[in-house]
Amino acid sequence: MEKQKIVDQRCRRVLQFVSDHAESLARQGTVVEAFRSKGGKRTGPYCYLAFRESGRQRRIYLGAEERLVGEVRSLLERIQGPLRRRRFLQREKQRVRRSHRRHKAKWRDELAQIGLRLKGNEIRGSTRLALLRADWALGRAGCPEGDGHG
Repeated sequence: MEKQKIVDQRCRRVLQFVSDHAESLARQGTVVEAFRSKGGKRTGPYCYLAFRESGRQRRIYLGAEERLVGEVRSLLERIQGPLRRRRFLQREKQRVRRSHRRHKAKWRDELAQIGLRLKGNEIRGSTRLALLRADWALGRAGCPEGDGHG
């Protein structure tokens, strides 16, 4: 009975701490499980809420009470969720932009092989290519490269 009272007090203190420091815990903080060895036996897990405060690492002992550990984890997920989603979307946006640049460079090279160039998203040089093909069709010039005619 006495042990349960202590666990309940710790639970209230920790949950109060998390709600009071939600702004700083939105950027950082995690639940850490630690194990100890004593006399060749491994004991644990002993759980802590680890975070930084004024540039220093801090931790609050949560104990082995799974109910408290689960509550703190779910609170942190809810608090940190928006920032994690925003960071994920920023990384995806960067990935898509890099991919777009690579594909556009490849397309630019392919267009250059047939005498065209890319200006923004516009293909240019088609007038010159059309004149070359007209000259070739009339027999006044050699075959344009890449046309497949001998």
